[in-house]
Amino acid sequence: MPENWEWVRLKDLGQFSSGKTPSKQVPSNWANGTINWFTSKDIKSDYLSKSQILISEKATKELQLYPAGTLLMVVRSGIPKRLFPVSLLKAPGTINQDIKAFQIYDERIWFVVK
Repeated sequence: MPENWEWVRLKDLGQFSSGKTPSKQVPSNWANGTINWFTSKDIKSDYLSKSQILISEKATKELQLYPAGTLLMVVRSGIPKRLFPVSLLKAPGTINQDIKAFQIYDERIWFVVK
């Protein structure tokens, strides 16, 4: 580890949270979607601006909306057995239950990534 680096716990840098899937029994959650809803299928590049599936604003009432700069990582499904997909949001969106979001308390921490 470089001399000018310091060990810290992730919980001191930001907070983790999870997503979920809006009810598929409610068609208005999925009709005319304008809000990014990221799933493990989207986590294929370093940066994310657009999800494959969009949900309605109504559907976001029960979900957390994450700002650009949030780190997304796939933690469920069979994918983490062989890969650990991680992407940084470049546009706001929400996530499903297969993903954990890590929101940084101080955005200056991402100087290494940018």
